[in-house]
Amino acid sequence: MSQQMHVDKLKEIRDTVEKTELSIPLEELCERYERLYTGAVNDVLREMCLPDQGLPSTIMPLRDDMVVCGEAFTVKAVKDPTMGGEMEVRVEMLDDLRPGHIVVWNANGDDHASHWGGVMTQASNPTYVQNFL
Repeated sequence: MSQQMHVDKLKEIRDTVEKTELSIPLEELCERYERLYTGAVNDVLREMCLPDQGLPSTIMPLRDDMVVCGEAFTVKAVKDPTMGGEMEVRVEMLDDLRPGHIVVWNANGDDHASHWGGVMTQASNPTYVQNFL
């Protein structure tokens, strides 16, 4: 029984989503960020004691001039998406995606499976996705 209690606590922590109201509209915030040098953003976040807020250096844009800013939808994948309610989270995320939103997917090192493909692209906002690419 105690093992189940630990799993429930982990699931609760994993499924908790903190929402923060921004002091300015998201669109204006993104316009500001997109004009900044990435290193400056990193330096400010570090000074605010918010380390590890950037993506790994191995994640590169498709083109050198590409920048992106938006409200992040973070997903932490599990090997079996039917466990831990991940499928429900995916459906909710796809329903909520709007222009200006960005999906950040932690695949936990699983690079043998596709975590986002054509079906999820079509279920999201395909006009926005096409304009981005």
